[in-house]
Amino acid sequence: MMAPSLGDRVLAYWPAEAGWWYPATVIGTGEGQTLVQYDDGDRAPLTDDQLRPLRLGTGSRVYGRWQAGQYYYPGQITQTTGSAIHVGYDDGDEEWTTVGMVRIQQDDLPLG
Repeated sequence: MMAPSLGDRVLAYWPAEAGWWYPATVIGTGEGQTLVQYDDGDRAPLTDDQLRPLRLGTGSRVYGRWQAGQYYYPGQITQTTGSAIHVGYDDGDEEWTTVGMVRIQQDDLPLG
């Protein structure tokens, strides 16, 4: 990823939970690290290799928090409308939600 700028929306690695990436916003840069604020309010200083552009769209594999609950379930984004996304879950359930309610597994990261 190119050097991030303040306000950029990114997928950011969560150091406390290996293999998972979450939507975040760049809130600070400098000294080889970028400070991000995840959509849930947590913050972390990360290196550029722990950031990806936030490019989720139709067909992206995600793990969504069903009805904004505690647990994440696998699915795929089937539609987008503004900041809203429609997730079709692998078990057949579906819902409209927001990007802030999903996480991405390392193997499913979008290219770029």
